[in-house]
Amino acid sequence: MITPCPARKQVASMSPDNEWPDTARVHARSSRAKPSGGVGRSPMCVLIVCRDIDPDYPVILAANREEDPSRPTSPPGLHAVADRCALYPQDKRHGGTWIGINDSGIAVALTNVAGAPVPEAAHSRGLAVLQALAAGSVDEALDNVRGFMAREVVRPLQLVVADGARLAYFRRAGDDEACFDIEDLAVVLTNRHPPKTVEIGGLSGWVAVQAEQGSDVEVRLDHLVVTLATAHGIDMKTGERFPVCVEEGTQRTVSSTLLAVPRAGGDLRLRYCAGSPRTERFRDYSGLGARL
Repeated sequence: MITPCPARKQVASMSPDNEWPDTARVHARSSRAKPSGGVGRSPMCVLIVCRDIDPDYPVILAANREEDPSRPTSPPGLHAVADRCALYPQDKRHGGTWIGINDSGIAVALTNVAGAPVPEAAHSRGLAVLQALAAGSVDEALDNVRGFMAREVVRPLQLVVADGARLAYFRRAGDDEACFDIEDLAVVLTNRHPPKTVEIGGLSGWVAVQAEQGSDVEVRLDHLVVTLATAHGIDMKTGERFPVCVEEGTQRTVSSTLLAVPRAGGDLRLRYCAGSPRTERFRDYSGLGARL
């Protein structure tokens, strides 16, 4: 059962001062034209994972969520998960989530797996994220997800689990399972791409120089806002290009999330956009982290 956590500290209100109105929108307006060359059918749910590019935030997650716009969701909030408190946006249809962090500093982010058979009456994959958020370590989170998927029929998924020191990848589709630690500075996933099969134009060059740029996580998050709004992915096998932000079709970008996972004792950073990052504003939910 998911219930709100009790208040622990006062949280900054969500005022206009907590919004980033211009960066993504200006770049988005200037980048709406499709580039020349083949732009393939869009993969969905792009997840960017950056490692060790900021001295205070060893893992930064940037995610676009593609979904039916009529599917109800709520913005990031505090929830009780087993005996832990977690911060995440919520799928109001099934109660799960696609990205979040708990009071032990365990962060989880999820995509679906395109083309994999979906068993009849399978549970929402977002419930597996809650299992991971009930954990106190990366290993426990992975064990929780495996146990849940052994007990229940769950839709195919891939996810990453991180703390301030480690980043792990897990995928389960039918009887196929993969699990390994990620050491790369940047990894991109989509519902059609596991790690090392897709890249985002300009991302690898950007992350390669970040370790030399000092500590300014907000500038790095600003850059990733623009990436989520305007960048294109590239299939490393076929060379096909696709927009990271999907603006057309029955399944399109309905939200974007940026989550910077701090080292132990640090303050997390969380920005959330309830809509397309090309046109809607990101709001700062970092203050809720003080109550974890």
